[in-house]
Amino acid sequence: MNPEESDGGLFPVVAIGMSAGGLEAATEFLKAMPPVSGMGFVIVQHLEPTRKSLLAELLAKHTDMPVIEVEDGMAVQADHVYVIVPAQTLLIEDGILRLSDPAEPRGRRHPIDHFFTALARDRKSGSIAIVLSGAGSNGSAGIQDIKLSGGMCMAQTPETARFDSMPRQAIASGAVDYVLTPADMPSVLMRYVHHPYIEGGAVETISNASKSNFGDVLTLVRTRSGHDFRQYKRTTLTRRAHRRMGLAGLESFDDYLVRLRDDAAELQALVRDMMINITGFFRDPEAWEALDRDVIGPIVQQALPDRAIRAWVPACSTGEEAYTIAMLLAEHSEGAKKGLQAKIFATDLADNNLAAARRGIYPASMVESLSSDRLDRFFEKADESYRIKREIREMVVFAPQNLLADPPYSKMDLVSCRNLLIYLDADGQNRVLSLAHFALREGGYLFLGNAESIGQRDHLFAIVSKRWRIYQRTGGRQPAAIDFPIWPPVQSLERERAKPKLADVAVQALADHFGPASVVIDRHYRIQHFHGSTEDYLIHPPGPPTLDLMAMARDGLALSIRRAVKRALEEKEPATTVASDTRTGRIEVTATPPRRPERRRAYVGQFFAGSERCRSPPCSDASEQSEA
Repeated sequence: MNPEESDGGLFPVVAIGMSAGGLEAATEFLKAMPPVSGMGFVIVQHLEPTRKSLLAELLAKHTDMPVIEVEDGMAVQADHVYVIVPAQTLLIEDGILRLSDPAEPRGRRHPIDHFFTALARDRKSGSIAIVLSGAGSNGSAGIQDIKLSGGMCMAQTPETARFDSMPRQAIASGAVDYVLTPADMPSVLMRYVHHPYIEGGAVETISNASKSNFGDVLTLVRTRSGHDFRQYKRTTLTRRAHRRMGLAGLESFDDYLVRLRDDAAELQALVRDMMINITGFFRDPEAWEALDRDVIGPIVQQALPDRAIRAWVPACSTGEEAYTIAMLLAEHSEGAKKGLQAKIFATDLADNNLAAARRGIYPASMVESLSSDRLDRFFEKADESYRIKREIREMVVFAPQNLLADPPYSKMDLVSCRNLLIYLDADGQNRVLSLAHFALREGGYLFLGNAESIGQRDHLFAIVSKRWRIYQRTGGRQPAAIDFPIWPPVQSLERERAKPKLADVAVQALADHFGPASVVIDRHYRIQHFHGSTEDYLIHPPGPPTLDLMAMARDGLALSIRRAVKRALEEKEPATTVASDTRTGRIEVTATPPRRPERRRAYVGQFFAGSERCRSPPCSDASEQSEA
């Protein structure tokens, strides 16, 4: 199941995690929170297991909301505050609070993380996590699940916390959306929970309030950041953009586009949100047990002493999955007494992810769920964190890579690509699976996430474990989905040196003198050819060079361009729209399909200012596909 699936319109639940010094912070928060907000509140704290807690009684003095000590089976209600009891693990399922005895020994219990993770599953986009004053790193793992589910995360300003390690660790995780004092949090919460993203109907409300559409957001992201998300599922990306709009308090794409153009930090935050990271050490333990038994063990047993074992982890995020494979290889190599060499190539689009992965430092709450043997064998304790030991770090090479555009690695024994396919469209999935097939040696293994499969590609892979999504390369010719276009395109010397015909020169001269400014574009709005003077209509935006028409269109033209192209594609004849809110006045935009039938079509766009044709950029769309 996609972790961002809708929460069904349930009221938001706010989980407040705190430890030492948390009482005064929670008191400050509740004093500022209106008694009627439409939210439920659950406070999870480290409590001394042998002493009765007075937390509920103390907090009840500072709010008009009922403050209740949790009992097993209690249903969460809006405008109520629930407080954890000592020596219990608290979870939530279908809105019901569940208490159980902790499974971990004292000193390695993380009740805040457990509840955050359970809340993310239960409320999805309606889950909100707040990390207040406390010692340690409890909460910094659970907020990753809150953010992944589409929820929102806050942390107390460390300077205002009596004990700042919990909020600092949460902020360092990259999952925190707001860093505020406890007294400032309620007003931000109230604004956020009344945004269409939370209240429901975000798609319709935001679309109705916008002249622009989500495609314009993706175009701006592609132009300014260089990240192309066109092969990601549109629904997932839209939800991520709506979440950012909810955080910013904006209800139209027009306003959000202005924010993205003016605020580089917001654009980068949106990009990070779109690069959905699902990772962890031995995440889904039973799947890793199957991989250990059916893949890692046999690979090590069959490996020859003079050949290194090679694995590739694309979309590696912050490195936990790659290090997990390194640990398993080290365990089996040591057990087989082979002293084998192993090299794991881990790649990702995000530089910040790669930097964190290379450091190999993780909060205790992300590591202490591992066995004591693995903790001692593979980690070094460093304050409130753990660091991967050097011998394991040196097994992994982290490198930047765009999986949907860059060439793959090759001759791999294992490709682990978990929880990426569920976010890609059919073309993106086909490309990734083709790359995996190309990268694997004959008999190599592919490891996917629990909700993913190879689909109809059983001619490329045999099933090793259907339940745990483990497959083996079966050979056959390479799939045709892999192509790596060369840029700039290579042209033959003969064509470059060919002299133009007199008729072509005459036609070009007439077009230059009498024809309007225009461009030829493909179906992705990439400009293939310029004609005439286009500077009144097109500009080169800041950032990397681009030929994206929508990114280059001056303010006020983008919507008219899209409408004209859409009509031309649908009606297969010239279509004209009018853009009136531009700096040069009324402009007609015409998109024209080619007159002669061709398998690949290009659409030519033209601009007319007033009633006269202008030598300015044509607004047009083109399709490189067969029929549009």
